[in-house]
Amino acid sequence: MDAVISWATGVGIVVFGIFFWRLLRTVYVDGQLDQAAISRVRSASILPAFSTVGLLILCVLSMEWFPSAISALVIAIIVIALGGAIWSMERGILAVRTSRR
Repeated sequence: MDAVISWATGVGIVVFGIFFWRLLRTVYVDGQLDQAAISRVRSASILPAFSTVGLLILCVLSMEWFPSAISALVIAIIVIALGGAIWSMERGILAVRTSRR
C-alpha cells in the first residue's frame, strides 16, 4: 500500500506542476503579473475550492464511519485533492482567457 501511495503522490506532484505552469503562463503577461488576471482566477476558483473541501470532509467522516474502507478512502482523498486543484486552475485559466478576448 505504501508503494501505491508513494507513486500516486509522485505522479500527482508532476501533474499538478504541469497545470500550475500553465496557470503561471496565463497570469504573467510579458514577464509582468497581471493583477486583473489574478482576480479572475480567484473568483473562478471559489466553486472548485468549496466542492473539494466538502468532498474531503466527507472522506474524513467516512473513515470514522467505515474503518474497513480506510485504504480505499486514502486513495480517494489523493484523487479528490488533485482533481479539485486541476479543476480550480482550469476554471481560472478559462476565465482569464475568456476575459482577454
